[in-house]
Amino acid sequence: MKFAIVAISILQIFFYNSDRSFGYNEIIMPENFPVKYQAWVMFTEIFGRHNFDFVPQDVRVLAVNFDNYDGHLTLDVSAEIMNYGGTYFEYYFVKKLIKNATSLEEVCYFTLLVEGELIHLPEGVKIYRALFEPLE
Repeated sequence: MKFAIVAISILQIFFYNSDRSFGYNEIIMPENFPVKYQAWVMFTEIFGRHNFDFVPQDVRVLAVNFDNYDGHLTLDVSAEIMNYGGTYFEYYFVKKLIKNATSLEEVCYFTLLVEGELIHLPEGVKIYRALFEPLE
């Protein structure tokens, strides 16, 4: 009997605990899995599971692009991402998106597109080349 040894890495997906501190779930991935695909898995998991706080329902990941030259990750999602309201919700939602995107080691910047367009979210935030800043 032959066995193959496969190197793995752990992808962490961050969410908010009830006290608004970050917790995370882990997904096992093949080592050296391209960043674009790590991000696809990450955001498909975030938008596909409704037990995550601060995530609008029925959002689909349309495309993920990663520029190896400058570490810019771009996520394109469906218009359902606009189905929420409130500054409080948007603040935590945006922080969570940026925290997850920039948790990937190679990612330096993060941009969110909605149906291929760079737009403002319902409460006025536009995510373009964002960097993660620690939460208070």
